[in-house]
Amino acid sequence: MVLRAIEAHIRTSKSEAVTLPEVLTVEHLLPQKGALSDYTYADPMPVQTGETAERCRERLIHTLGNLTLLTTELNASVSNGPFPGKCSSIAANSDLRLNAWLRADPPHVWSEASIIARGEALFKAAREIWRRAEGEPGEVDEDSNVSASKGEWKFSDPADLNARRAAVIAAFEAHENVRLTSVTIAKRRNADGSVRVVVPMSKMYADRGHWYAHHPDWDAYLSEAEKGFLLLGCLEREVAFAIPQEVLRPLLDSLNVTVRPDTGKSHWHIHLAERNGTLELLLPKTETTLNLDPYRLDAPALTPAEGAAEAIL
Repeated sequence: MVLRAIEAHIRTSKSEAVTLPEVLTVEHLLPQKGALSDYTYADPMPVQTGETAERCRERLIHTLGNLTLLTTELNASVSNGPFPGKCSSIAANSDLRLNAWLRADPPHVWSEASIIARGEALFKAAREIWRRAEGEPGEVDEDSNVSASKGEWKFSDPADLNARRAAVIAAFEAHENVRLTSVTIAKRRNADGSVRVVVPMSKMYADRGHWYAHHPDWDAYLSEAEKGFLLLGCLEREVAFAIPQEVLRPLLDSLNVTVRPDTGKSHWHIHLAERNGTLELLLPKTETTLNLDPYRLDAPALTPAEGAAEAIL
């Protein structure tokens, strides 16, 4: 859908009116099963901290800059071959504007650096098509996981946010029979630090569920405890989800990652979506989900007195 929309967007009055076939397939320019001898690593590789070249390729290979649209027949004929031959075949057979650059200025090699450069170009087109709507989250604050203000817009009323967070924490304390104190807005712990909790909050986005950012700093904080939990709060629902660190940590490689260009800091995307009447954690890289029912806590609103006590703490 995204590639079809960009294809339509980049057409101009100089382009022929070509009707797209109903069926087109997504092709990876750097193949999923291509030989390393045909597609050598970029020099230098755009690795993140602690990342191997192989893991870096795995992270980038499914991103927008490496994808295009082809007919099923053309896709099958060029699939895993060396790039020069693939490039020539696509240029000779595809009439899409998405692939016109392979005719005008074909690159000699295709690597991670190429993927990032093309991804940035396609992202500019995507931003023109889908402008951020009023009320959508902008930059994510690393401590509270609440979007920063942009112009006159603010993510949520602070009083509502604090009240819901207090209710979520109270539900967790009752369930675990523990008392937590505040380290930061999002981080909590018991007296000896054996139980640690991070409490991000999210509103409900229409048709898209709840979104959270999970930061490497939080992962390290939870890993240092005997019992660590990512405690996900929902602003419009009187429920929360306390996911144990030993459950969450093996799933991190299945989550999408964003690196902020202004700071270089990264975070994992935690996306909860409605499936069969329940919220599930989406694991996009494995195309699976985690059922959250075992980690659900009822988190009804606190009384005014309880809310005041939590605010003092």
